[in-house]
Amino acid sequence: MSAGESSLAGQVAIITGAGKGIGRALADRLSAEGVHLGLMARTKSDIDIACAAAQANGVSTIGGAFDVVDWRAVEDFVAEVQRKLGPVDLLINNAATSASWSGEKLWEADPDGWWSCIETNLRGPMLFARAVLPSMVARGSGRIVAMNSLAGVMPLPMTDGAYTVSKSALFRLTDQLASQLVDTGVVALDLSPGIVRTHATDNPAIPAAAWTPIERICDLVVAVAEGRLDGYDGRFIHAVDDLDEMLTRVEECVANDGRVLRMREAWPGDPRARPLGALLDTALGQVGNGPIRQGRPSSLAGPDSVCR
Repeated sequence: MSAGESSLAGQVAIITGAGKGIGRALADRLSAEGVHLGLMARTKSDIDIACAAAQANGVSTIGGAFDVVDWRAVEDFVAEVQRKLGPVDLLINNAATSASWSGEKLWEADPDGWWSCIETNLRGPMLFARAVLPSMVARGSGRIVAMNSLAGVMPLPMTDGAYTVSKSALFRLTDQLASQLVDTGVVALDLSPGIVRTHATDNPAIPAAAWTPIERICDLVVAVAEGRLDGYDGRFIHAVDDLDEMLTRVEECVANDGRVLRMREAWPGDPRARPLGALLDTALGQVGNGPIRQGRPSSLAGPDSVCR
């Protein structure tokens, strides 16, 4: 399909960490779909090359070289994209610091390095979401994608823990955004690319069958941009999921409060599995604000209501 034939032609997207790896692949794919792009990473030469490749597909680009944790730089970049390219339709929070996999224990880790991973993987997505959301909410449309990981729902004892903690927090950030975006027309989603071979992850110890083709996450992002997965608002989708099956299971997933991070019931009726939801729903209802999350139970629906 040519860019002119794509339903996404003319849209505007921002991709963080777009200089290499998954971010660069997404830039190439979305530009081929006719999407104008704001691309950023820390290395200017990488962004210059990515922008040139996107422009060769006939789209306009804005490039930025800065750190995602720099609040003012984020605000200035988003403002420039909106001024020169137009309102942002899609934000892809892709920039991240990966896990160390060194076997280092938390108490052995450098505190500044540990916290730097948290800041990149959590503060960065928060700052970009904060910058694009006012315009999205005002227009009543937009999509925010966080590149997340199943590492956020389990401990990884072979790492120092910073990556897993940051990804757990990213689950909660997406869930929190979705809870506040009900009825605005703006959707927030967690996507996982799986294990993708890039400059940062090429590990000969990983068996060939475990790698996820990078095209899978590109296809998934296009489906998100097209609005096909809006029913999973606030929830998690993996690149190796069967997209056709996912589309048939939206209502089931929502009814079960699935693909989200929740406390699991220890036994039927465990009161701590629903510590605040019912109370807050009642309190909000009394002041006329309705339930915490329309169409999505705020309390745990059952033992399987955990991201899986």
